[in-house]
Amino acid sequence: MDKTTLVLYRQIADRYCKMAWTHKIQEKQADLHLKRNRWIRNAKCWLTAISTCGIVAIFFITDSFWGKVITAVISALTTFLSWRYRDGELTELANENKSFAAQAHNIRNKYESLLSDIKSGFLCDGQISERRNFLEEEEDGLFSKPIAPHTTDKAVNAAHRALIEKQESTTTDEERNNILPDFLKINEEENS
Repeated sequence: MDKTTLVLYRQIADRYCKMAWTHKIQEKQADLHLKRNRWIRNAKCWLTAISTCGIVAIFFITDSFWGKVITAVISALTTFLSWRYRDGELTELANENKSFAAQAHNIRNKYESLLSDIKSGFLCDGQISERRNFLEEEEDGLFSKPIAPHTTDKAVNAAHRALIEKQESTTTDEERNNILPDFLKINEEENS
């Protein structure tokens, strides 16, 4: 690979990495929304059940002052959660993050294919620049939508663990050979 091609390759490799990060952060943010949604739905169910039991107990079993206070507090918490998080709100946010992640993943895969073509020597520098420019326009189109879905530091940290520590987007030769059918595997002797 000559010096000019190497410069292009490195720039495109950086774009690939940025799209991999974008994809994973958006994916992790969606997971966080869904986890919070499950927690809130369960909390609302339990709080509703407990406050209902408290009201029944106050009317039929005891006339305790503290029973009334606890029931009122639990009822207030239930009302707060119901007003703060309308049904489906967090699921909608998760779907927005997942949709954005899918589009970022698609662009990431296109950058990966371009990197493979460059490394294989299939393209001249002019073709590489042309394809890079097209992908940058596609990437710009993704980010120039009215608003990209919001992400949090928690999602960034989860993406870091996934990409760097767990290497979720990396496939080793061993994994590839365990998954591919024999007729698609490349033997090292064939490469020499």
